[in-house]
Amino acid sequence: MDFVLNQQPFLQGFYRVLMAQQWVDFGLAPANAINSGPLLIDATSVDKFLAVSEAFLGYRGAN
Repeated sequence: MDFVLNQQPFLQGFYRVLMAQQWVDFGLAPANAINSGPLLIDATSVDKFLAVSEAFLGYRGAN
């Protein structure tokens, strides 16, 4: 395998709904862009992803 894509469905789905609801209820919009991936994992970046996964169980990826 040369690479794999790290999708973030939580960020791609839930945050979109959350931001829409906060706009409707309070007129709030995100201050910055939210990086929701997908991120490319290959031989040069796999160690960063594994370190995050080991340090924070349940989290995937690193920026």
